Amino acid sequence: MKEYIINFIKLNKNEELDIENEINIRGDFGNTSKKELKKIKEKINNEKIGIKIINSIRNQYLKHKAYKTHPSLKKNLKKILEDYKSNDILSLSKIYDNSPMSIFRLIIKKMYKFKKFNSSSLKHLSERDYQQFLLAENNDLVAPLDQEESSKRSKNFEDKIEKVLKKKEIKYKTQEDLVKEQTEESGRPHATPDFLLEEQIMINGKRVNWIEVKNFYGLSKNFMMKKIIKQVENYKKIWGEGCLLFRYGVSDNLDIEDVCIVAI
Repeated sequence: MKEYIINFIKLNKNEELDIENEINIRGDFGNTSKKELKKIKEKINNEKIGIKIINSIRNQYLKHKAYKTHPSLKKNLKKILEDYKSNDILSLSKIYDNSPMSIFRLIIKKMYKFKKFNSSSLKHLSERDYQQFLLAENNDLVAPLDQEESSKRSKNFEDKIEKVLKKKEIKYKTQEDLVKEQTEESGRPHATPDFLLEEQIMINGKRVNWIEVKNFYGLSKNFMMKKIIKQVENYKKIWGEGCLLFRYGVSDNLDIEDVCIVAI
């Protein structure tokens, strides 16, 4: 059996809190510059924490924050609609401390009676509303309408992992292979890790039959973690132990039984 050791960065709660304290700025849900990230790094003064980790944790923290406060947006929608008459979308983002696109979606769906707001909805907007959409979209990394760039980065990371598997001569099936197989067998895919290994390997002393790749820091305080755990539990029922592979690093308290958690 092939065995591998992967060393990676783990941060404790206090180290993650140091980052959170620096990035928690009311109404700031847009991308940040490399210069700003370097300033944060200097303030934190921890050699383990680079700007890529800071940026990834910031992205997840903002998504988590927007998710947690979304119910209060819905509750205050009547007031938000009134405020929108005399405020731009970035002012509302600061007032309600949520992502501009999350607020904009609620406003527009109510004003235009859209069931869903997507790219085809844009042609129906008034000139002011369209300009507010552009303002929101350009200042929102949490819930942008265009997810293409994010999907592209995730695919690039998966491709990087696939190259490693090929280099190590580890046989595998891709998610695309599994989707095709399962659709032919049962009419729909039901469990599709990024890589299903055709030979069991060991990573950091743990058996691995499948690998699920996540293109972000493995933050335990993340609204997506419940979904991720449900996802890997499904894989475990079918194929047994596996590996959850993050990028940049992982919370030191993140633990899932029979799942090897690593980062590269």
